[in-house]
Amino acid sequence: MQRGRTDPGADEKGSRSPSALQERDIPGENVYWEVTMEGFPKGSLRAVHNRTVSVTTYEAENDCVIVEGVLKDKRLVDTYSVTSGEKMPPGVVHDLAVRITVRGPEMRIIDVAVDMKHVPRDDCMRMRESLVPLIGQSVAPGFTQWVKSRLGGKRGCTHLNALVIAMAPAVLQGFWNARAARHMSIREAAKGISPEYLIDTCWVWRSEGPLAEELRSFLNRKEVTDR
Repeated sequence: MQRGRTDPGADEKGSRSPSALQERDIPGENVYWEVTMEGFPKGSLRAVHNRTVSVTTYEAENDCVIVEGVLKDKRLVDTYSVTSGEKMPPGVVHDLAVRITVRGPEMRIIDVAVDMKHVPRDDCMRMRESLVPLIGQSVAPGFTQWVKSRLGGKRGCTHLNALVIAMAPAVLQGFWNARAARHMSIREAAKGISPEYLIDTCWVWRSEGPLAEELRSFLNRKEVTDR
């Protein structure tokens, strides 16, 4: 990561990408840092831990999808227990899977299943039912905060919650792909899907941006033609 100028500046062609610069709050000046992986000495550093998260969506009946998330943590070096001093060799620390059945287009969770293939402590297995409160919730704006407030802390498992939160953005995308795979018109594919699932979820879909306006215009035209 390289330090940029106090003026964010421009590239050789006189333009810059908003996503390529991040403003840091430093008293007296706005300092920008260029986000880049150039010069990262990956080959000379020792990897000590690896986490992978994968999310797959499966088409189901009755306008539903089944979304499966898998989280795996691997210890890549010898470590020592802070309580007993016991030496622990490299290996899997967490191997967790969560499957949620989501009914569209309201994106309501109607079933949840948890598979904890590998956990560091036996007590962790008591959290297999911690995600049951998800049933009945909609994966919609505010979902992440709901998970943190209702299932976080001592009420749940940090890693299961992190997995569920990582799965949330894929639910809409997976549901959309399931519909679009049926070779239907865009009006049919968008039926019942609220634009609020996308608006302000990221910079590209900001409420005042061109994509948000295009989506609103399309949905307004759709409402008129459907009357």
